[in-house]
Amino acid sequence: MGDNKPFKIRGCVEPELCGIAASTLNEVIDKGCTKLKVLIQQILDRLSSTNFQEQVDDILSDSPSETKRLLVEFINSLKGNIDAEDRRDDPAWFTDMDPHYKTKSQVMFDKAKDRVRGYFTKTKETLKKTNFSKASLVHYELVLKELRDTLKANKHHGFYFERNCDHADRLCDKKGWFQCEGRYNSDKCPDSHLINPYSTKDNLTLFSTWNLDHVIEKQREVIPRLGDAIQNCPINKQVNTKYFYELLFTRQNLKLVDIRCHDKGIHHGRVAESKLYRKIKR
Repeated sequence: MGDNKPFKIRGCVEPELCGIAASTLNEVIDKGCTKLKVLIQQILDRLSSTNFQEQVDDILSDSPSETKRLLVEFINSLKGNIDAEDRRDDPAWFTDMDPHYKTKSQVMFDKAKDRVRGYFTKTKETLKKTNFSKASLVHYELVLKELRDTLKANKHHGFYFERNCDHADRLCDKKGWFQCEGRYNSDKCPDSHLINPYSTKDNLTLFSTWNLDHVIEKQREVIPRLGDAIQNCPINKQVNTKYFYELLFTRQNLKLVDIRCHDKGIHHGRVAESKLYRKIKR
């Protein structure tokens, strides 16, 4: 972390802030414990008994976001069982889960799969409400079939959350750490939000608040434009299902974001008019 930096800390009970100077995370912890006359284990026990993110923010209320991220990682690595993969090695993580799940990666694969499948269901349900002409119904059925078949071939992109795979679109590292990719119109997360749902049951639950955010919005833009493309498809063309598939289900249009970076306002991205259709395959 470089040269000494000032930090303001306080105990888990005492409201008063006190100052220390440190250059590494371990120094923050060691000096903090000495200053406050507490043990590391007491801090960890306190943090594990409630929302640890709020407690970390209290302890390092004025410290850099990078330090907060490192402290979260430190706590998780001690209190969780990140390396355990099989059910027998971390039974607490599998509490209340279907017994057919034997590994954490299986669980996370299905969680990603369920999210992506939900996007297809939403697309289908929304388009179903459209009053398509008879001619357009042919295109509608073809689009749904192509979307469904491609999703099946890609295993509904379950590999997004699976740490034990080598797919290029996997969103976590081999340990299971996920990094927030920031708001839809940002290149990165300014606060370095980080989570490892493989570590503890609490983190797994918290991960459900992280969003696969559509940069070009699914509900406001992509699905309505898909409906229009189906309804107005020229005689000599087909709807470019591949393009809409990419917008709905792939990382070309999806960003993983912490709920604090999820912008629910209107996004500025638009479906490209030039990509709505393709030539009919002979």
